[in-house]
Amino acid sequence: MSDVELRPIEVEILGKTWPVIQPQLNRIFKKSHGRLDNASTFKRLFDGELFLWVAYEPETDSILGIIGASIGFLPSGIKHLNIEFIDGKDRNKWVYLVALIKGWGSQRGCKKVSMTCPKGLAYAFPEMTFNSFILEEDL
Repeated sequence: MSDVELRPIEVEILGKTWPVIQPQLNRIFKKSHGRLDNASTFKRLFDGELFLWVAYEPETDSILGIIGASIGFLPSGIKHLNIEFIDGKDRNKWVYLVALIKGWGSQRGCKKVSMTCPKGLAYAFPEMTFNSFILEEDL
């Protein structure tokens, strides 16, 4: 099994990497049922409101996963890391890398983390608790 690296997608390389990550992002956008889209995600990344990482496998030169997160404040005033989306393939090869993103948030003063993820992926994070479920419907 090869080593998988967590690589940040910095604004300076966003234009170059966007076409490479676009297929995985499109899958995330589709699963979001309208909460996420191409234009707003690109703008938020460019404006520094959203941060993006990929789980990259050098041995196969492939991106296995993609993670988007933001930092904000909860109504109580607690600084909060929000993993807004996470998805990919061969999850068992890379989900452990989320700990690095949690560390990144902690270094920036975050005291809480929450994650929006596919139902099946939630069980890969036994250290996190199910706090609530998000139910939605189109109106």
